[in-house]
Amino acid sequence: MNLFKNKTSRFILILAIIAGLLLGLKIILTTDKSQEKIILPPSPAPSPMLFPSPTPKIMTPEGDLDAPLQIRKEIQRDYPLFDYIPYKSKNWQIDYLKPLTLEIILKSDTLANRQETLNWVKEKGIDPATHEIIWKIEP
Repeated sequence: MNLFKNKTSRFILILAIIAGLLLGLKIILTTDKSQEKIILPPSPAPSPMLFPSPTPKIMTPEGDLDAPLQIRKEIQRDYPLFDYIPYKSKNWQIDYLKPLTLEIILKSDTLANRQETLNWVKEKGIDPATHEIIWKIEP
């Protein structure tokens, strides 16, 4: 069943379409434009003024910056074998008791063990005569 078989039906359809278009056009043209809301894109806000941050106070340690160096010099002066002792061998052991005072504990009190200990001190570049030596025998 074809509605658009005759010319009259087609003519009525075309008139209906034209009438609809004209009505839509009339509505568009007669609408009150003053009540329409115009949407504007947001305008860029002025950027706030940026001021450079104050330079942070440079942190410096309090006290004498040469203190570690001075301490190291004192250690080298009072304990010249500091980097090597305490030391233990199979026949003896050595350690500081106080500045420039060595305690040497021998397993057996022999001249060879004493000489071995003194030679060890000399090998480290230290003259044993610069130290007081306290000899002990291991019980």
